[in-house]
Amino acid sequence: MPEKRKLPPLVKTLRTADTLIRAVLSEADYKDLVKHLQAHQKTGGEWDVYRKKIPDDLLVKFKELLQVCRENGFIGPKIEADQMVFKQIVTHNQNADKCTLCNNNLIAGSCKGRMRKINNHWQFANCWLYVN
Repeated sequence: MPEKRKLPPLVKTLRTADTLIRAVLSEADYKDLVKHLQAHQKTGGEWDVYRKKIPDDLLVKFKELLQVCRENGFIGPKIEADQMVFKQIVTHNQNADKCTLCNNNLIAGSCKGRMRKINNHWQFANCWLYVN
């Protein structure tokens, strides 16, 4: 049987999902969150109903974790063998950059990148290139 072809990640990052988890959550928070997510997976109920059982401070940290992971190409956390694992976004597109998974939107005005005059030409300058 031929070997399954693995596509490259959409976002090239030096940090793994485990590293991102440890940067955002303390060990106690991690264990609590794993328990909550595991219980939700077992019940299979509506997330909006179940999330009310999670303390607000833990929800804030979970939101931050999801945002950081998404920016680095990791989505869809689930619990396997008492460990939180994420799916990694892969693609055929080799032209992806940090804007690809950004939650900000240029049309809505939430994007921090701007048109700038660079070498006498107007070009879009990404927010991570020029900080003002």
